[in-house]
Amino acid sequence: EDEPSGESDAATERDLVEIGLADPDDALVQVDRCEVIDDVIEAGGRVQNTSGAPQAFLLQLAVLVDDRLYDGTTTEVPVAPLADGADVGWAVTVGAIDPDAPPVDPPVCQIDRIALAEDIAA
Repeated sequence: EDEPSGESDAATERDLVEIGLADPDDALVQVDRCEVIDDVIEAGGRVQNTSGAPQAFLLQLAVLVDDRLYDGTTTEVPVAPLADGADVGWAVTVGAIDPDAPPVDPPVCQIDRIALAEDIAA
């Protein structure tokens, strides 16, 4: 039997492609959680579609560990299409830290870019 693709609720299972930068009033994004759990950096929060139409988003999450960008790059957080006004939680595992050299300070997570996206899963 063929398993239908794209049936997962997890936003990260979606194939999203960026179609442009979001305007500041297209989405409300918050970061509620940014922590090290079992030597792994995890982040999470909520995003609300305020664009006036159904929309998917690609969030760029910057994670600073001891004032340096983790792994030298941002983490992409895909958000499946949302109806206007709808909000959804997001969560992402950023990566592991060296347990023998843990961060001095807790990590700092911030969304530094919000892009509009389309679902390319057909």
